Amino acid sequence: MAQKARGNTTVSYNSNAIAAYVTQSDLERTIYQLETTALADTSKTYISGDAENSMKLSGNWTVALDTILAPDAGSGTKRTVVIVYTEGAATVTYTWTASGSNGGEIENYTIQSPANGLRTFSCDLKLSGAPSRVVA
Repeated sequence: MAQKARGNTTVSYNSNAIAAYVTQSDLERTIYQLETTALADTSKTYISGDAENSMKLSGNWTVALDTILAPDAGSGTKRTVVIVYTEGAATVTYTWTASGSNGGEIENYTIQSPANGLRTFSCDLKLSGAPSRVVA
């Protein structure tokens, strides 16, 4: 059954809950396919390569949100990133724990200030390492 995201998705960055500011969170997990075709093959063959993970966030900008995200923008600092999806009583949690070269790093951080609209933000997180995935 389809599930609405509102109220059923939470996001935290560096142990700070930011779901109250986020209106869109897109988790992208790209698995590259590596070609292994040999001269004796009659068609192309592939194996799965490594996953590339990223998260695009956007929403309503506030000073509180800026205090959480802005200091890390462009710093190269990796932080723990957690996203939780809830469907009824079940949850799926993806966690990138900051440790060594693992964790989430702010790749882009933008504040939009239209003259006749709401001040918003967008942020791209590059997620290094494999996430822990827990289904409960």
